[in-house]
Amino acid sequence: MPRTIFTQLLKRKPIADICLIHVNPVVGHTSGPGEALWYWEPYGKQVSEYVKDKVKVLVDLYGPKATTEEFKKAVVETSPNKVCGCGHGNETTWTGYALADLIWVNCEPERIPVGSEMFILSCRTGYALGPWLVTKGVQAYLGWKADYVFWVVYGVRKSPEQTKVDYIFLKPIEEAMEKWAVGEWTLRDAYNYIYNDYMEKASDPNLPPDIAASLIWDAVNMVLIEAAPAEKMEYKISLALPDGTTAVLAEGAAPYPQDVYSVTVTLPAAGPEGEGKLTVAVKLQEMTGEDSIPVVLKKGALKVKIVKPEPGATLIYGSKTTIEFTVRAE
Repeated sequence: MPRTIFTQLLKRKPIADICLIHVNPVVGHTSGPGEALWYWEPYGKQVSEYVKDKVKVLVDLYGPKATTEEFKKAVVETSPNKVCGCGHGNETTWTGYALADLIWVNCEPERIPVGSEMFILSCRTGYALGPWLVTKGVQAYLGWKADYVFWVVYGVRKSPEQTKVDYIFLKPIEEAMEKWAVGEWTLRDAYNYIYNDYMEKASDPNLPPDIAASLIWDAVNMVLIEAAPAEKMEYKISLALPDGTTAVLAEGAAPYPQDVYSVTVTLPAAGPEGEGKLTVAVKLQEMTGEDSIPVVLKKGALKVKIVKPEPGATLIYGSKTTIEFTVRAE
């Protein structure tokens, strides 16, 4: 192998199995120094630079690309497991370039990044939009339930000064977003980092009181909304053979509930011909907790229905067969 190629291979960075949509609109109500998103732009660029060689897929919706249709297209085509960025917003809507709606309460289902985590710097979206998205399949949402407030020196961006500039507000968010985006931190880690950083700065007696008050405001109005852990259902699929013996075809676990469970099995290589019986047995993972209330007791169970194959179907020894079944709580 030529030395130059070998050197290039050594320099390659590990790529996390992460698909990330990153939004950096730059323009909201207006453009230039009077626009809050203008101040975030260099921090957003730094996020993109940090993650570009560390994630499997990066969709960077920068400036005019941060539109209604481009965001929807990115969600549909990539099925992201992480979405982050900046943008104006309110209780029910997050916006991108020139206030284009990106995602909102009661939006079309294909626009929702189901299964993803979201980290959004946007005013008030944590109040109603974040909780609604979590009910629709988003795993977690980090944002703000009230207006996000920060201070700037007009016309100056990403200054390392520690007084009255965007740096002390926005730099910790950038750092937390980077670490979370590449899987080095959990979303809870990102939340804790920003909260602790803001509260520590606010306690500095040399910091002007109005700056300290804004840091505290942002810290206490930051919210992390997480989906409840999915229950795990254990299943066992068995086949009673005509000679009275039983073959276990599959055992495993799957999230509960879901509409239809599908398991592909391989039937025994040989056995007697005749009538058999296919059985699917399930049980839910045990959970702990305690409370005491008066109750009326009755027996209950999970109702399992085999959808495929149909009753009386002929199964061939040694072949692969897909078993589909539903599970409902009675």
